[in-house]
Amino acid sequence: DRPVFNIVQHANGKLNLEELLRLDVKDSGRPGGGPRPLVLLRNVRISGGSVTLRLQDLLSPGDSALEIDRFGTDGRRRIRRFEHVDAWLAALRISAPRERGIRIDIARLAFQSSDPHLTLADAAGRITVTGDTLDADLVRVRFPSSQFSARGRVSWPGGPILWDLALRADSATLTDIAFIDPRFPPGAVLRGGVAVRSHGPRVLEVRLDPLDVAYGGGTLTGRVTAFSAADTGIVAVRQGDLVASDL
Repeated sequence: DRPVFNIVQHANGKLNLEELLRLDVKDSGRPGGGPRPLVLLRNVRISGGSVTLRLQDLLSPGDSALEIDRFGTDGRRRIRRFEHVDAWLAALRISAPRERGIRIDIARLAFQSSDPHLTLADAAGRITVTGDTLDADLVRVRFPSSQFSARGRVSWPGGPILWDLALRADSATLTDIAFIDPRFPPGAVLRGGVAVRSHGPRVLEVRLDPLDVAYGGGTLTGRVTAFSAADTGIVAVRQGDLVASDL
């Protein structure tokens, strides 16, 4: 009930969580060191929680608006805050002898995030966090005005978030996912398949197939692949096959 978690990554890449649970220490009683311990929690329920991630981050153009940890000399840390966390986790595996990463089996999850800025109303499925990479297989993701499923990977290798996700949207209001690209038109509602892939920190590829968008009193159907650059907007459109109509 109302727990506060502060996850800190040191300049050497290790997390304070690893030190707390001694996951970075081998079992000296076994020849050559022993396997990692099994740390598994079941039926975890969190109400009104707060999670702060302080992860190592490189200086990059345009990040002056981000919250950066000013304390200490142990690297440059970018702060991401998750407030009002309400969750039911069927299983939370923090460590395992033969598997890396933290695995979370989610029955229910809701929070408000500062970086990226979003409100998650509900989610269900499995995520695995290994280092600076999150692998997701979510059968349900619900934002205030959107619902879809998602599979793929999100990573943050010392800089901007990189996307490699496939989404299937029952109904997605694009302003709900403006954290992927803030230039999505406000009020547009999308149905269909969406593939989002980063080509480096600047270029984002968005493939819509099939595409069904309602916007401004009309509809747009078909399929299209668009590329956008962080500082210039759309730079290329490929494989376009679109039909526009009025409602």
